[in-house]
Amino acid sequence: MRPPVITIVLRGYNDRFGFQKLYLRYAWRYRTNYLVLPWKLRAKDWDAAGQSVKSRAILGGETAIIVNNHLRTTLTKAYSIVADM
Repeated sequence: MRPPVITIVLRGYNDRFGFQKLYLRYAWRYRTNYLVLPWKLRAKDWDAAGQSVKSRAILGGETAIIVNNHLRTTLTKAYSIVADM
């Protein structure tokens, strides 16, 4: 059995300011599910390969360091939940 694939993706439609929502995507046993994360970003501020926010991103009061730390803890929680299964 293959282990699940857990990633953070930027998807959906742009709102009127050009922001898209971040989702936690997990694929396991031929099913893909998405969980909404509380962050909205512009496509130019998202690094898909590194799954992080670029350092010069404008996030409406939050810095990229805070958002990247939150994303790392979210991924760690997701992997720990999968490890318990």
